[in-house]
Amino acid sequence: MAIAFAMECFEHGLLSAGDCGVEARFGSAEAAIALLDQIIRRRGIGRILGEGVERAAASIGGKATRYAMHAGGQELPMHEPRGKFGVGLGYAVAETGADHMVAAHDTMFLKPGTPGMAGIAPLGLLEPVDPYDLGLAKLRHYLYLEQLWSALKCLSVCFFGVAPRGLLPLPMFEDLVQAITGWETSLWEVMKTGERALNLCRVFNVRHRAQQLEKLPGRFADAFGSGPLAGVAISPEEMQQAVELHHLMAGWSPDGRPGVAKLHELGIGWAAAHLP
Repeated sequence: MAIAFAMECFEHGLLSAGDCGVEARFGSAEAAIALLDQIIRRRGIGRILGEGVERAAASIGGKATRYAMHAGGQELPMHEPRGKFGVGLGYAVAETGADHMVAAHDTMFLKPGTPGMAGIAPLGLLEPVDPYDLGLAKLRHYLYLEQLWSALKCLSVCFFGVAPRGLLPLPMFEDLVQAITGWETSLWEVMKTGERALNLCRVFNVRHRAQQLEKLPGRFADAFGSGPLAGVAISPEEMQQAVELHHLMAGWSPDGRPGVAKLHELGIGWAAAHLP
């Protein structure tokens, strides 16, 4: 992402061949290797690019911030959020910045009767979701899957093996966890573990004032001009409203601060003392 950022800055006249040490044009393998080498060695433009695109854009100035594709200081992965608005929401609210592995992707749940829909039925999520929607039903859908994905991380489970991404049914985790740990648990309790982890991460960020501006790069407000997503864009206002509603559904304040009542409900009331 840093190399693509540098190339775009070069092609828009924000960086020169002298700055980059090479004609940094898109499609040039030579330029990509040269820039990578500078980043690794922290030489030339690599000293700036090695700090990530957010800091690099601030150093370059001008319109460079428009070409810095990140959320919360973390460069975006390969998944285009204008085709999956829930993925875009995940980029905005993830505790570590842009991350495509914080919830199942929207496109798994387009039609009833599919393996994806059957996989999440134990969570009470029974209706398909529109990948271009950020309404209340979609936010409930996202929140539950965010908590599930968090629980799977706590259990060190591969997302590719378990429903809805894979074939391992969710209720089977009750037996698996009990067999491995001796803990007589339930799917509900497993989900609460994921929710507890999300809240502790959020408390940490609030305490250390590491909360990012929970928004997407402005370029996603520009609609595609052609192709299968022609005319599709993400409204910054709609995304901001979705972020705030997500926080309220999670038991947080609109700006993402965990509520004392929610922390106590999760059995981690002690964490409230660490909020500034």
